[in-house]
Amino acid sequence: MHSNSRLILASLIAAAVAGQHLRLAALAEGARDDVEQVLSLAREACFVRGGDITALKELADSGDWEAAPPSELAKHATPYTKMVGGWTFTKNGMATAVLQSAFLPPRSGTVCSITTMLSSDVDHQRVKRGFAQLFGTIIAEETDNPSRHVDRYWIDRGQVPPVKSTIVFEKAKRALTVRMVHGSALPTQS
Repeated sequence: MHSNSRLILASLIAAAVAGQHLRLAALAEGARDDVEQVLSLAREACFVRGGDITALKELADSGDWEAAPPSELAKHATPYTKMVGGWTFTKNGMATAVLQSAFLPPRSGTVCSITTMLSSDVDHQRVKRGFAQLFGTIIAEETDNPSRHVDRYWIDRGQVPPVKSTIVFEKAKRALTVRMVHGSALPTQS
């Protein structure tokens, strides 16, 4: 993840926690719900709507998602992308941040990512298995080190190019990010 993405993600999650969006009592709910929620959000927000700026914004507007101000999004532009949306929300006690950026010309497309905290390390493995099953894909590349685990996938969507997806698990924090790239960007730019 680019350092700019990390900064905005940290500020969005901090805003969610500071805004009393995190209901601690609900964290005791079953991990199965957390995993299902992550997978559902990956499908509905990032896979189905992540390639369309308007569609993802409509999903955010239809839920109880709190939008980041445009001035905050503007601070996190890179030479390749600009942030076009950032939201936080809490569902079933699970604080989540959703970010969307658009590639700058000559590239075209978007990046959609969701980040949340998992209840346990076991949930990471369950997300990986569920993700592969949900999208009918296998891990294309896997990297593991003491601080994080990264899995990369290609998801066929009946169009070229396929969706490039990455699951990043930050071990110490149990932070999980699912990122999907829609469009013509080079893999090093996502």
